[in-house]
Amino acid sequence: MARNLGGRAALHVAGNPRREPHRNGLPPGRSRVATFHLLRLEDESGVSGTGWVAEGAVFSNGWVVLIWPTGTPSLNFYESLEAVEAVHGHGGLTRIVFD
Repeated sequence: MARNLGGRAALHVAGNPRREPHRNGLPPGRSRVATFHLLRLEDESGVSGTGWVAEGAVFSNGWVVLIWPTGTPSLNFYESLEAVEAVHGHGGLTRIVFD
């Protein structure tokens, strides 16, 4: 269903939102987004500090988004949790802890 927003294109919603949902509410082969935090036990660089330093989410296709809620926040995307660990794990000094 498209709507006219004063000459601008609007989002087109496909399908019937009133149809019977899938058993877990998601299409087959999909899973719920899993959220986590990065727990830094020791800060080698002196930049991020220790404790809960970042927040993340893993999508059903394996992609990961990671945000750094600092004074200068940033947002990063990774193809997998393994990629996050390779970049930010610091040899076990930072851990991925699921919520």
